[in-house]
Amino acid sequence: PTRNEPLGRALGLHRMANDQNLRVLDGTAGWGRDMLAMAGLGCQVVAVERNPIVACLLKHAHHRLLEDSYGTDEEAASIEILHQPIEETLMGPISDTGFDCIYLDPMAPASTSTAKPRRDMELLQTLLGPQDDGEELLQIALKASTRRVVVKRPHKSPFLGDITPRSSVKTDRMRFDIYPGALE
Repeated sequence: PTRNEPLGRALGLHRMANDQNLRVLDGTAGWGRDMLAMAGLGCQVVAVERNPIVACLLKHAHHRLLEDSYGTDEEAASIEILHQPIEETLMGPISDTGFDCIYLDPMAPASTSTAKPRRDMELLQTLLGPQDDGEELLQIALKASTRRVVVKRPHKSPFLGDITPRSSVKTDRMRFDIYPGALE
């Protein structure tokens, strides 16, 4: 991905010099796709996953990535994965240096579509069970010491918690809602 593509624009990277990087807290790591994309954009990423099985799988995949690249992969080296809730991360010592952005991708609301989700997402939904705490996660993120909160949502879904974002970056299937953080 590039800084001018939707994720880069949502994070605010398109307005930064190429040598400037963000420190991002991925509060809902899941399988780590967005975490890897953010690292590919030059961000320092702290990814948290509260489910022990998913966190273990994610840490193992990250370890393999570091091992296979013999420590030379800057993207993999810019990622730290933690097994804990976002609240603990924001109150713990890792947050002392602060985050520029908090990124959330809460589980999408139940769809009325008859189409099944991709297999990997179906497995994630099975492991995590029903997740309806997106609004709570947004409230936690909005109170944190950060400049921006980005929430990934399905294109036609309502705003999380009926809180209108400052702006949105849209694609065909999804959108990134952008909220000002407590420091802005």
